[in-house]
Amino acid sequence: MERDRPPQNHPTRDALHIELPHCSLVVLDEDQSAGLSRRLAAMEPWRTLGYRPETLLNYLHRHDAGLDRHAIVIEGQTAGVLSVRYPWLMGPYIELFAILGEYGGKGLGGEVLQWVESRFLANSRNLWATVSAFNTLARSFYRRQGFEEVARIKDLVIPGFDEILLRKHLAGKQAGSPLVTPDPG
Repeated sequence: MERDRPPQNHPTRDALHIELPHCSLVVLDEDQSAGLSRRLAAMEPWRTLGYRPETLLNYLHRHDAGLDRHAIVIEGQTAGVLSVRYPWLMGPYIELFAILGEYGGKGLGGEVLQWVESRFLANSRNLWATVSAFNTLARSFYRRQGFEEVARIKDLVIPGFDEILLRKHLAGKQAGSPLVTPDPG
C-alpha cells in the first residue's frame, strides 16, 4: 500500500549508523528492543503510567513507515532510545526519547537533540515532543534545549495524568515565514 512506503528523502533514514561526538545512533534491533523495553518499564515516566515491557516491546517493533527508531549506543552498550515521527505538524515529533540512568547527566540528550534538529532544519518549522506533566526532570531538560510548553493534554495516557506538548521553533523555517512563497501580484 502507498501509505506503508517510507517518506522519500526522510532526514533520519539516510544512514543505519550515525556517529555523534560521544555516542552512535543505530537502527534498533531485537536484542536492544528487548533490553530497552524492560529498562523503560522500570523508569519514569513509564513506570508511573503503568507501561509493561511487552507493551513497550510491541511499540519498538511494530511496523510504522512514519517512525524511525534508533538505539543510542556508547562503546557497544545501549545507552538510550530515540523514536522520531516524520512528518508531523510542520516538523518531526520526538515520540520516545530516553537516556538510561547510568548514562544520564553527561550531555548525551542534548547531543542527540542537536542531531535531530540539524537533520530537519532545512525542511521543518518545528520540533515537537511531549512529556508527562509530573516529569519535572524531562520538562527542565527540554526547556534548557529551547522548547516551550504549548499545551496541556489532560488524561492522554491514563486518567489523572496530563501530558505537556512541547514545541521548538527551528531556525531553518522561521515562524511566520510562509512555506509557499506568496504571489507578489
